[in-house]
Amino acid sequence: MEFHQSWDKKVIKLGIATVFLAMVCSFLPNLVLWLAWGVTPTLDGALKSWAAVAAAYGVFYVVQPISTFPVFGTAGTYMGILSGNMTNTRLPASASAQDVVGVEPGSDKGEIVSALGIAGSVVTSTIILTIFILFGNAILSLLPENLKSALSSLILPALFGALVVEFAAKRPKILIYALPLVLLLKAFSGFPGWLITMIAVFGNLIISRVAYKKGFIK
Repeated sequence: MEFHQSWDKKVIKLGIATVFLAMVCSFLPNLVLWLAWGVTPTLDGALKSWAAVAAAYGVFYVVQPISTFPVFGTAGTYMGILSGNMTNTRLPASASAQDVVGVEPGSDKGEIVSALGIAGSVVTSTIILTIFILFGNAILSLLPENLKSALSSLILPALFGALVVEFAAKRPKILIYALPLVLLLKAFSGFPGWLITMIAVFGNLIISRVAYKKGFIK
């Protein structure tokens, strides 16, 4: 209790400040265009653009923080929101760091290890992105076409498959209902992707809660 009172208070204060600063800075390119060249979007155009982005990614605004918080912790969640790539980069980094150190996600030690793992992934991805921005075309031109095709189409499935195996190894009973629910929704529901994601995440949360109370999972 003492840890969370001291840790969370400082983390939340810094997290709110940095997220607010990031929100403000995201408008700086628009401000430069307006002040330097007098270019401003119309209200109708701005709303249409926002609606298009919200329709494609709005579900992740809700799902990602809720679904990743048990692994990330408070500090990791703020860091993940700011740095992006929460599920395909920060989640593996956080989970792997906690697994290597041998701490339980959601514990006090897990909170700190998660933050360190995510911080390491941010530094690493920044370095790698910088290299690829500067030399990416030259590097990719040296690779054979079949390897480039494999990199573009197989990296994410391989990454998420590894995550499923890692978490399933700890609580394999969850796969008994979680995986069939997702597959059935995808195959037979006809729902749009964002709705399938919402049902899969919150549906499995509810089922897991009931299963935990009934003693099916621990």
